[in-house]
Amino acid sequence: MRTRSLILLCTFTSVGYALAHLSTEDMREGHAESLMFISSVVGNVLGAGILWAACAFFAGKLYARSAPAAICSTMTLLTMLAVHYSLLFALGVYQGYVFFNNWLWFVAACLAGPLLGLVGSWSRNQPRWNMILPIGMILEALLYQLVNLASPLLRQTHKAELLVGFVMLAAGITLLTIQVRRRR
Repeated sequence: MRTRSLILLCTFTSVGYALAHLSTEDMREGHAESLMFISSVVGNVLGAGILWAACAFFAGKLYARSAPAAICSTMTLLTMLAVHYSLLFALGVYQGYVFFNNWLWFVAACLAGPLLGLVGSWSRNQPRWNMILPIGMILEALLYQLVNLASPLLRQTHKAELLVGFVMLAAGITLLTIQVRRRR
């Protein structure tokens, strides 16, 4: 993935996920179920951990050396989080303490970023590391399903999570199959 494409993917993900947090009065009152469902699907796709991890993975893949890959991946995740929360603050969705309340995500970015960057860098020479993304999709999809099956309610947001989970599972299996066939 080229740098420009990566910047577009990261921007689309962080801005789109922030916009998915917006809601109308009808949505909040339960009168716009279809709109709430669509908003939930978009939010679940753009907020999926594997999509954010893929951004860090591809940032690391830009570099052959480990240190720049780890730094670039970490900075990519931190920038995405800063853009996401800044936009939510600017739109009035969150208050001024949004960064303090979400500090854990910034710590997670500092911990996961270097690892994802290293794996991305390694995948340049060892294609088997490319399988990490489809495997991550499958695992995240299964977690979506387990959480939703355990839920007694089947609200619009749960239906959206089920749909996204099934699509993610299918996409992960398909991508993993493609990766395995390429290795033969």
